[in-house]
Amino acid sequence: MVIPVIMPKQGETVESCIIVEWKKKEGDRVEKDEIICQVETNKAIFEIIAPEKGILLKILFKEGEDVPVYTPIAIIGEPGESIANLIPASHLDSSVPISPRARHLAEEKGVEISKILGTGPEGRIIAQDVLNFLSKPGAIAPEEVTPGLAKSPLPVQVSLQTGPVSFYLGSQKEIPVQGIRKIIADKMIKSLQNSAQLTLNASAEVFTLLSLKAGWKEAASESDLSRISINDLVSYALIKTLPQFRTLNAHFLIDKIVEYDNIHLGIAVDTPRGLMVPVIHQAQLKSLVEISKETRRLKQACLDGSIQLEEMEGGTFTLTNLGMFGIESFTPILNIPEVAILGVNNIRLQPIRENSEIKYLPHLGLSLTIDHRVVDGATGAKFLNRLAFILTHYDSLHI
Repeated sequence: MVIPVIMPKQGETVESCIIVEWKKKEGDRVEKDEIICQVETNKAIFEIIAPEKGILLKILFKEGEDVPVYTPIAIIGEPGESIANLIPASHLDSSVPISPRARHLAEEKGVEISKILGTGPEGRIIAQDVLNFLSKPGAIAPEEVTPGLAKSPLPVQVSLQTGPVSFYLGSQKEIPVQGIRKIIADKMIKSLQNSAQLTLNASAEVFTLLSLKAGWKEAASESDLSRISINDLVSYALIKTLPQFRTLNAHFLIDKIVEYDNIHLGIAVDTPRGLMVPVIHQAQLKSLVEISKETRRLKQACLDGSIQLEEMEGGTFTLTNLGMFGIESFTPILNIPEVAILGVNNIRLQPIRENSEIKYLPHLGLSLTIDHRVVDGATGAKFLNRLAFILTHYDSLHI
């Protein structure tokens, strides 16, 4: 009996996975629960196992392709068994080159790829070719056309590789928007299109905070406190501030707002694969040292690819830091359905008047983006004001 291997759904927000590596090739025998390939989401890398033993009769997607969840990616059976009824229509003619995005669109609309003229490199069918085909009268039933698609003029495909335009622009490199970069791009657009984002900027005087940090490092170079970073200090101040502003530790879920007692703090991490946001769960129960240790562990797991799905899920508030790059102010984008995200900027000297004297003291820049549907501007301002007070008077915290 032939059995399809289905791309599983890895978490509630994951809609597709990228095939990283096939551990088996067509014709190989596999055992039940044996690893046959690795797949990657914008969160982590996972292994796909064989649902039953048999021969890997057909691999439906190549390494690097982005595959929607619940889609068959391979077929297992015994030699001689018919697998035609399990192969998607777009795979029946493997001689036609087609991009993954175009293939998914063709399957979704029920279009035979053999009828589509490819305009991509070497005649490859791209997504726009499928859209052009769909716009032709009689291509598909009217009710199947995306509203407005046939009525609106389609953009003309212009090849920058030929003619005088190429000469004018000079040498160039095409980089397909796919994989993790496409997932991140789609997520950012969705965030901006589906929330009312407002960014507030402030700063906190951090002379005492920096003095404490320097003292810990000088006192014991190998101690846990000596490894405390600015990001750790802000994270700890956050978990001391958020309980007073429950509106910011929340999710907006279309028809309801959910405020959380626990603080599940997301920490944005820059990796070669792209932006990742692991989560420190129940951060309000942890000490400064524990926050620091957990942050380092999660960052390393993101960098080496060992991060687990559960360590990327369930965030209620996110912290992102660009201060180490000298950024003075920026606009963090919400990690929806969260309703607030704090950006940490660089430290700059600012003038402060004390009596009749002007002093220059270090100030840490803070950029708070809120979902204005949930958090009022005044509430966001009060939150920043309280956070700045705690950062300024760090010696009053119980560490």
